[in-house]
Amino acid sequence: MAEQWCITIVSEGPSPFVPDVYVDPDTPAPTALIASTGDLVSWNNQTKDDHDLAITDENFEVKTPGSSITNPIAPWKPSPKGYVTATADASPVPPATVTFPVTIYYACTVHPDEHGTIELIA
Repeated sequence: MAEQWCITIVSEGPSPFVPDVYVDPDTPAPTALIASTGDLVSWNNQTKDDHDLAITDENFEVKTPGSSITNPIAPWKPSPKGYVTATADASPVPPATVTFPVTIYYACTVHPDEHGTIELIA
């Protein structure tokens, strides 16, 4: 069965996207979500701004303009739809025989300097 994950969007800190996972209190929060292919990811917007996320290449350039993975996320609300992780979204695009881990890059289309990653381990 696929797992469900949440990433919190924050206005302060080293990254605007903080995976909502347990870490030891003495350990810094991870900057990338670690997930498996087919897992469901949602985002929780804890800022005063709208956000809209799209898959990008490794340079955080949107792969397909207008292809949001979340729909707009209103301030203080969760994403209206989740994103199902897929190796086809990884950059660079993996060959037919995938060697894990692979990385999915994403960015906010409203704030292009805000971006994050999801590491697929299987």
